Amino acid sequence: MITINFRNKYVPIFLALLRIAIGWHFLYEGAVKVINPEWTSQQFLEGSRWIFGDFFRWMASSDSILKIVDIANEYGLILIGIGLTAGLFTRISAWSGAALLLMYYLAYPPFGGFSYGAVSEGNYFIVNKNLVEFFALIVLGITQSGHFFGIDMLRSRERSSGSIDELTSINKIVIPGKNRRRACSNDGLCLIFLYNHHFHELSALNPLLTYQLFICF
Repeated sequence: MITINFRNKYVPIFLALLRIAIGWHFLYEGAVKVINPEWTSQQFLEGSRWIFGDFFRWMASSDSILKIVDIANEYGLILIGIGLTAGLFTRISAWSGAALLLMYYLAYPPFGGFSYGAVSEGNYFIVNKNLVEFFALIVLGITQSGHFFGIDMLRSRERSSGSIDELTSINKIVIPGKNRRRACSNDGLCLIFLYNHHFHELSALNPLLTYQLFICF
């Protein structure tokens, strides 16, 4: 049975490892495309045959649009990879990567023969590696995985310190006894927002203040 302590300790580690692994995949894919002067997405776009096939082939039919698509693929993969690997702007990176993977999936869905011509190292039906990574990035995007061993964790701590100092100063003016609820009600909306947003940091810093804020609401 998985205990709460085990989950709180190891789940963030595995989420961080998942984020870094996908980030490295994106980063390497983008770097290989950049250093290869002959790489282009034209053949990939022209081979699409599903319901969005006309759209993808239209992008390949114009040299100017194709150039934009190539640059967006190359440097988009690199930027997303750096963001995920370093845990920097993780939510933006995760959702951007998910959107890119969804485009890849829609171009060559693994069913009905529409994936014919796509590079594949295995056999797929409905689910392929693009779809698997797509859902993995969705998970990373909604769990704030950059706060686990990432630069976003440091950025979050800097932002939290100011709010925690503000809440700590409020502790000095909380009125004891029966008037406490009335005193808290004046700034209730502000306090409850800060309380919810910084609950863990605040409770670790000042458990008494956390209790006082809790009973106000």
